[in-house]
Amino acid sequence: MLLRMAGGISNLAGPPVFSFPGLTGSVVSNATARGLGTTLLPSTGKQVFASVIFFPNSPPRAIGIYESKNRAESHSEKEHMKRIQLSIAVLLIFGTVARAETKPIKALLIAGGCCHDYKGQHEALFKGIQQRANVQVDVYWTDDQSTNPPFPLFESPDWAKGYDVIIHDECAASNKDVAVLQRILEVHRTIPAVHLHCAMHSFRNETDLWFKHLGLKSTSHGPQEPISISFVDKVHPITQGLADWTTIKEELYNNAAMHDAKPLATGTQSFSRNGKTVVEKAVVAWTNEKQGAKSFSTTLGHNTATVADDRYLDLVTRGLLWACGKLSPEYLQAYSGKNKITFIEKRDQPTVVPKLGVMPKDSTLVTPSASSTQEPNFP
Repeated sequence: MLLRMAGGISNLAGPPVFSFPGLTGSVVSNATARGLGTTLLPSTGKQVFASVIFFPNSPPRAIGIYESKNRAESHSEKEHMKRIQLSIAVLLIFGTVARAETKPIKALLIAGGCCHDYKGQHEALFKGIQQRANVQVDVYWTDDQSTNPPFPLFESPDWAKGYDVIIHDECAASNKDVAVLQRILEVHRTIPAVHLHCAMHSFRNETDLWFKHLGLKSTSHGPQEPISISFVDKVHPITQGLADWTTIKEELYNNAAMHDAKPLATGTQSFSRNGKTVVEKAVVAWTNEKQGAKSFSTTLGHNTATVADDRYLDLVTRGLLWACGKLSPEYLQAYSGKNKITFIEKRDQPTVVPKLGVMPKDSTLVTPSASSTQEPNFP
């Protein structure tokens, strides 16, 4: 007689204990194959057969439960196998429904601006995140390499409608429009954010609004030299399972002011200046839970080879999931659907001829840049 269609098993470290409304008992035999087991369970004077399914990263589930009064009256092996097959069919239905209920997180990656290989980096980011998590990463990017790249979507107060999290990867230091920044910050009252590298140096409009949203203020960076990464909060959900490492040549952003940032990792960089060895240290990854929705930030990621590094992508992916409140096994599985990529063409920049007066003889005209350019793009 079929009793129930779902149940559970606990105490997997020792003899498993079967738990069911009205039925309890210890497993007598447990012949398991990958994903399927058949178990004979005693229960208060009854013999109960259970078809047990083992899902990856999930507790085993007893799906088909059959009762017989004693062993002599138990079903024949053939009859029992028929019932197991029925249980498997039911399980597949339950499993499909359960999987359908885990909807992908919808993320929007915004990238573009000065000094970086955003073509290579936006591809490394969306592919790397989608391979690691059930996240659809749509992309909105431009190849404009100015310090005020065009992002028309920010003109609408509903610019983030339909998304669960925003990944800021802009390099827009000269975007000083306070109205644009206010529209961005209004969205992040309720929608989580991830901030990468030059996003920390964007939206410099003589206010601290952006820096308070981030959790700390950065105003400059050092030369491109390797950075030794040390996780200072090893019990935080984001950092669990991650190991310290040393990057390739990267930029270490300074910490000019700490607001509500909770440090996760620090970076230490050594370089030579005026014949002396200089050692700089700064927070390079942190969270902020005090300015609206949760956010995760890292100043790492100047070069594409760093962005494509598995260790970097693991950190960013876990930070994103944590910010969304979904750092759990069901979301640590690859996204198999499609994403949307929107490309914004760069603006024609007018040629500016500086008024220099009379230049000294044999002088050289130098045009400064906002930041260091990227090292060669490693595949």
